[in-house]
Amino acid sequence: MIVIERKIFLPDVTVGYVWDTESPFKAWSVENPWEYNQRNVSCIPEGYYNIEYVEGLSKKEAEWVILDVPERSHIEFHVANTADDVQGCIGLGRNLHFFSGDHLGVTHSALTMQEFNDTLQHMRLQGASLFITKGKMS
Repeated sequence: MIVIERKIFLPDVTVGYVWDTESPFKAWSVENPWEYNQRNVSCIPEGYYNIEYVEGLSKKEAEWVILDVPERSHIEFHVANTADDVQGCIGLGRNLHFFSGDHLGVTHSALTMQEFNDTLQHMRLQGASLFITKGKMS
């Protein structure tokens, strides 16, 4: 199971710590702030979700899509460094970084997404599960 523990809540970004309960994979997530689950501008609600690997979605060759998000569709894990890059989706990266002085985001997103895909390679046919929760900064 993939877990995202949201730890940082700022007016322009939500940042979480991500791990896979069945492997050593760890990363940071970057999402839009909570805006009442509005399409393209809000992170998704906390909870349990199924995710599946979809080939040929949008302009990318393949990606992991979060299923059954209330009132939402096409919520994806993809390469993104800041909340400006996600439009309601979830970006993954290796380290936290302040871009342009005060814009919190993640680094090495393309590499981290490749690691995420490699980690979940064995789950591509049956899908995987995701749990999103609110945590505290430690």
